[in-house]
Amino acid sequence: WYSEATSAWGEKEVVPGIDAILERLPGWFEYPETALDAYGAEMGHEEHEYGSMLLNVLLTAKYGPATVRRVWESLSRQPDGTDLTSIQALDVVLNEVGSSRPALMREFFVWNYLTGPNADGRHYPEAAKYPEMFVSKENHTHATYPAQNPSPLPYRPAHLGSNYIAFLPPSPAEGALKVEFDGQDDAQWSAQLIAVTAGASPGYVPLTLALDGAGQAGSRTVDWAGLSRVILVA
Repeated sequence: WYSEATSAWGEKEVVPGIDAILERLPGWFEYPETALDAYGAEMGHEEHEYGSMLLNVLLTAKYGPATVRRVWESLSRQPDGTDLTSIQALDVVLNEVGSSRPALMREFFVWNYLTGPNADGRHYPEAAKYPEMFVSKENHTHATYPAQNPSPLPYRPAHLGSNYIAFLPPSPAEGALKVEFDGQDDAQWSAQLIAVTAGASPGYVPLTLALDGAGQAGSRTVDWAGLSRVILVA
């Protein structure tokens, strides 16, 4: 998967004015729960691995294009002869730059929401050209509280995948929203919120949602004042 992701990223790096590769992104944004390192054909989501180029776009924006080369070098430079997977090589490089995979993925999930009509000019350089992140209106959009069964099913995320759940303010928008997250016990989760301000030029404010030591449960309360929605990313 990383070979295809890198080839797609490299196409934009070498010829930034050509947008053909962007035609392969809609399916990636439609299935955010799919594992980052999955092959699309195996999952029924054709070309998923090309959309995963966004990981390299993020790495480039934060640490420069040489970071992608360093991931590839890490695949073949282990002194003990160990063969690393692309995810393990990514871990090596992130450690070198003082980061970690959990930290990068939390940021990655937020950047992926801030695309299309949600692009704010502060994240992916071409975010406005990307599709809008899929949020299920039937399963993942809530405007009546307490929300009933805001479960990720049938969109339970695979490892390094994510869900986006929208909470809309009541009318009138008074009081506060308390988000209580309790992930399934057989996984370690990452959960955070994005508060979206109301108005013609909305702002997007990432908020932490601290989980317990097992990485499975936590909560946070957000005042509805001045907000048009709150997005749970998990």
